[in-house]
Amino acid sequence: MNIFTQIHEFCVRVTSSKIFKNTIVLIILINSIVLGLITSDAIYAKFGKILEFILSTCVAIFTVEILLRIIAKGWRFFLNGWNIFDFVLVSIALMPETGAAITFRVFRVMRALRMVSSFKKLRHIVSAIL
Repeated sequence: MNIFTQIHEFCVRVTSSKIFKNTIVLIILINSIVLGLITSDAIYAKFGKILEFILSTCVAIFTVEILLRIIAKGWRFFLNGWNIFDFVLVSIALMPETGAAITFRVFRVMRALRMVSSFKKLRHIVSAIL
């Protein structure tokens, strides 16, 4: 078995595990809460560095998650609309937040919608509503 097959199989095992999926949902929740907290000037003045560190850590984890899922699914990853949605949101989060690009920070709040893709029943409800 070559190294590429081993990496692929590892990514498939990791991304299909319940622990991995639940951990990502927890990180999405944490990320959403922190995004809400940084909108408060008082909280940001006191805890800004910690909150920014947490946000950066979340983005790093989301980036690794997307890479693992792409390796696990290959080109088929991009056939699913929710995967494309996840990929775009993580890509936006990786953009520098200076100048005009700072307006993209508002899109980071949409990462909470990524939870919808984690829960099959919730995904069906949202699809029905849309």
